Amino acid sequence: GALDGWVTRCFDDDAAPLARHAPVVHVSWYEANAYCRWAGRRLPTEAEWEVAAIAQPVEGEGEGDGEGKAEAEGGGGGGGALGGGGRRLPRVERHAEPWPRAAAGGELLRLSPAKRTFPWGEAPPTPERANLDGLRPCGYLPVDAMPGADSAFSCRQMVGN
Repeated sequence: GALDGWVTRCFDDDAAPLARHAPVVHVSWYEANAYCRWAGRRLPTEAEWEVAAIAQPVEGEGEGDGEGKAEAEGGGGGGGALGGGGRRLPRVERHAEPWPRAAAGGELLRLSPAKRTFPWGEAPPTPERANLDGLRPCGYLPVDAMPGADSAFSCRQMVGN
Protein backbone atom coordinates (compact mmCIF):
# COMPACT_ATOMS: atom_id res chain seq x y z
CA GLY A 1 0.00 0.00 0.00
CA ALA A 2 0.87 3.65 -0.21
CA LEU A 3 1.87 6.02 2.56
CA ASP A 4 -0.91 8.51 3.31
CA GLY A 5 -0.10 12.03 2.16
CA TRP A 6 3.27 11.16 0.60
CA VAL A 7 3.76 11.41 -3.14
CA THR A 8 6.57 10.81 -5.59
CA ARG A 9 7.33 11.99 -9.09
CA CYS A 10 9.10 9.96 -11.76
CA PHE A 11 10.59 12.34 -14.28
CA ASP A 12 7.73 14.25 -15.95
CA ASP A 13 4.94 12.00 -14.69
CA ASP A 14 2.22 13.32 -12.45
CA ALA A 15 2.64 12.92 -8.71
CA ALA A 16 1.69 9.43 -7.54
CA PRO A 17 1.23 7.99 -4.05
CA LEU A 18 4.54 6.88 -2.53
CA ALA A 19 4.70 3.09 -2.22
CA ARG A 20 5.34 1.83 1.31
CA HIS A 21 8.39 -0.20 0.22
CA ALA A 22 9.96 2.40 -2.08
CA PRO A 23 13.65 3.02 -1.34
CA VAL A 24 14.90 6.37 -0.11
CA VAL A 25 16.74 7.95 -3.04
CA HIS A 26 18.69 11.13 -3.75
CA VAL A 27 19.60 11.69 -0.09
CA SER A 28 22.98 13.08 0.94
CA TRP A 29 25.08 11.74 3.82
CA TYR A 30 24.08 14.84 5.82
CA GLU A 31 20.36 14.21 5.31
CA ALA A 32 20.73 10.51 6.16
CA ASN A 33 22.77 11.38 9.26
CA ALA A 34 20.17 13.94 10.39
CA TYR A 35 17.41 11.33 9.98
CA CYS A 36 19.40 8.80 12.00
CA ARG A 37 19.96 11.30 14.81
CA TRP A 38 16.24 12.11 14.81
CA ALA A 39 15.38 8.39 14.94
CA GLY A 40 17.92 7.69 17.71
CA ARG A 41 20.12 5.66 15.33
CA ARG A 42 23.36 6.19 13.48
CA LEU A 43 24.82 5.43 10.09
CA PRO A 44 27.19 2.47 9.93
CA THR A 45 30.92 3.13 9.92
CA GLU A 46 32.86 2.26 6.79
CA ALA A 47 34.16 -0.89 8.50
CA GLU A 48 30.64 -1.93 9.57
CA TRP A 49 29.35 -1.37 6.03
CA GLU A 50 32.12 -3.48 4.55
CA VAL A 51 31.55 -6.30 7.05
CA ALA A 52 27.79 -6.21 6.39
CA ALA A 53 28.34 -6.21 2.62
CA ILE A 54 31.12 -8.70 1.90
CA ALA A 55 32.35 -10.39 5.09
CA GLN A 56 31.59 -13.98 6.03
CA PRO A 57 31.44 -15.47 9.52
CA VAL A 58 33.83 -18.35 10.13
CA GLU A 59 31.86 -21.60 9.77
CA GLY A 60 30.58 -22.91 13.11
CA GLU A 61 31.52 -19.73 14.99
CA GLY A 62 28.02 -18.26 15.30
CA GLU A 63 27.60 -19.01 19.01
CA GLY A 64 30.27 -16.62 20.31
CA ASP A 65 33.65 -17.50 21.71
CA GLY A 66 33.25 -17.35 25.48
CA GLU A 67 35.34 -14.17 25.79
CA GLY A 68 32.32 -12.02 26.58
CA LYS A 69 29.65 -10.36 24.54
CA ALA A 70 29.87 -7.15 22.59
CA GLU A 71 26.99 -4.77 22.18
CA ALA A 72 25.60 -4.99 18.67
CA GLU A 73 24.56 -1.37 18.75
CA GLY A 74 27.97 0.19 18.31
CA GLY A 75 29.45 2.97 20.30
CA GLY A 76 28.73 6.64 20.67
CA GLY A 77 25.77 8.61 19.52
CA GLY A 78 22.76 6.54 20.44
CA GLY A 79 21.35 3.40 18.91
CA GLY A 80 23.06 1.17 16.44
CA ALA A 81 23.06 1.11 12.69
CA LEU A 82 20.25 -0.89 11.12
CA GLY A 83 20.64 -3.59 8.53
CA GLY A 84 18.12 -5.66 6.65
CA GLY A 85 14.73 -6.09 8.29
CA GLY A 86 15.61 -3.60 11.03
CA ARG A 87 18.32 -5.91 12.39
CA ARG A 88 21.48 -4.38 13.81
CA LEU A 89 24.50 -4.37 11.53
CA PRO A 90 27.54 -6.18 12.86
CA ARG A 91 29.96 -3.90 14.69
CA VAL A 92 33.64 -4.44 14.01
CA GLU A 93 35.70 -5.01 17.16
CA ARG A 94 39.41 -4.27 17.48
CA HIS A 95 41.43 -7.16 18.84
CA ALA A 96 45.04 -8.26 18.79
CA GLU A 97 44.23 -11.40 16.80
CA PRO A 98 45.03 -11.38 13.08
CA TRP A 99 41.36 -11.93 12.13
CA PRO A 100 38.61 -9.33 12.38
CA ARG A 101 35.63 -9.81 14.65
CA ALA A 102 32.12 -8.46 14.47
CA ALA A 103 29.25 -8.31 16.92
CA ALA A 104 25.96 -9.62 15.59
CA GLY A 105 22.94 -10.17 17.79
CA GLY A 106 25.05 -9.56 20.89
CA GLU A 107 27.46 -12.41 20.11
CA LEU A 108 31.04 -11.91 18.99
CA LEU A 109 31.75 -13.61 15.67
CA ARG A 110 35.06 -14.37 14.06
CA LEU A 111 35.07 -13.33 10.43
CA SER A 112 36.71 -15.30 7.68
CA PRO A 113 39.73 -13.54 6.16
CA ALA A 114 38.19 -14.32 2.75
CA LYS A 115 35.82 -11.64 1.50
CA ARG A 116 33.02 -12.09 -0.97
CA THR A 117 33.31 -10.27 -4.28
CA PHE A 118 29.62 -9.35 -4.08
CA PRO A 119 27.22 -9.42 -1.09
CA TRP A 120 25.60 -12.65 -2.39
CA GLY A 121 28.91 -14.39 -3.22
CA GLU A 122 31.13 -14.77 -6.26
CA ALA A 123 28.60 -14.95 -9.10
CA PRO A 124 28.46 -11.80 -11.24
CA PRO A 125 25.51 -9.40 -10.98
CA THR A 126 22.34 -10.37 -12.81
CA PRO A 127 18.94 -8.65 -12.96
CA GLU A 128 17.83 -11.07 -10.20
CA ARG A 129 20.65 -9.94 -7.87
CA ALA A 130 21.18 -6.23 -8.55
CA ASN A 131 19.20 -3.41 -10.10
CA LEU A 132 21.95 -1.87 -12.21
CA ASP A 133 20.18 -1.09 -15.47
CA GLY A 134 17.70 1.54 -14.25
CA LEU A 135 15.12 0.26 -16.74
CA ARG A 136 12.46 -0.37 -14.12
CA PRO A 137 9.83 2.28 -13.31
CA CYS A 138 11.71 5.29 -11.90
CA GLY A 139 14.81 3.08 -11.97
CA TYR A 140 14.33 1.38 -8.59
CA LEU A 141 12.82 -1.70 -7.00
CA PRO A 142 10.98 -2.03 -3.67
CA VAL A 143 13.35 -2.44 -0.72
CA ASP A 144 12.09 -5.97 -0.02
CA ALA A 145 12.92 -7.23 -3.54
CA MET A 146 15.81 -9.59 -4.39
CA PRO A 147 16.17 -11.65 -1.19
CA GLY A 148 18.50 -14.02 -3.07
CA ALA A 149 21.11 -11.27 -3.18
CA ASP A 150 21.31 -10.79 0.60
CA SER A 151 24.72 -10.64 2.27
CA ALA A 152 25.82 -13.15 4.91
CA PHE A 153 24.35 -10.72 7.48
CA SER A 154 20.95 -10.49 5.70
CA CYS A 155 21.53 -7.00 4.32
CA ARG A 156 19.63 -6.48 1.09
CA GLN A 157 20.34 -4.52 -2.08
CA MET A 158 23.84 -3.40 -1.18
CA VAL A 159 24.64 -3.29 -4.91
CA GLY A 160 22.34 -1.34 -7.20
CA ASN A 161 18.96 0.26 -6.64
